[in-house]
Amino acid sequence: MPKKFDPKVVTTINRPLKEAARLAGLTERTTRTRRQGKVVEEVADKSVFVSSKTARESFFSNMLAAGIPRADAKKFMGHSEKDVSEGYDRRTLEEIALRYAEHPFFTTW
Repeated sequence: MPKKFDPKVVTTINRPLKEAARLAGLTERTTRTRRQGKVVEEVADKSVFVSSKTARESFFSNMLAAGIPRADAKKFMGHSEKDVSEGYDRRTLEEIALRYAEHPFFTTW
């Protein structure tokens, strides 16, 4: 894997990801809000927003949702710094709460 960011590599990876997402039916129109110095809203098919970054975020969030401990999931991601992986967790508070609603810690009071 290259040590420095190479936009050509990212484009080469993202093009087939976007096409696979489109073929999988991710064509619903959606709004994405980005904050890069200012708020920017974009409206497009969901497949347009799929990228190697969103794939990594989904992979990490799905590992956590499946019960893989955060420390182990972080190792799968190849991150040595905890802070990098933290930004990848896209689960909502409601998703986390539902997962633990029946956990003995919360039900044995």
